[in-house]
Amino acid sequence: MDQETRSELQGRLRSIEGHVRGVARMVEQDAECMDILHQFIALRGAIDRAAARLLRAHLHGCLSRRLTEQGPQAYEEVLREVSALLLGRPGRHAYGPKTQDTRNLSQEVKGP
Repeated sequence: MDQETRSELQGRLRSIEGHVRGVARMVEQDAECMDILHQFIALRGAIDRAAARLLRAHLHGCLSRRLTEQGPQAYEEVLREVSALLLGRPGRHAYGPKTQDTRNLSQEVKGP
């Protein structure tokens, strides 16, 4: 990860950390449930934006590097990896051994 991305993510995470502490105070102070829920939604958005920034950096940096080092087959591996992540199946990525789950996921992504 490049320094610019690292710095941006660290800033976002510090902001999220402060926001979480604020929500914890709201809970301790028995704030209105809907107010707390709105803050949870805001936190989810902040986390999603940080994750999107990291994913963008990953695709720009890691994908380019892997394509250079491994050739075109890396494209399919990265597609499987990112698809698994976006489909809510973290842990199934190109860096580990191929499993039946990963092969099935490849079929889901490609379609029938």
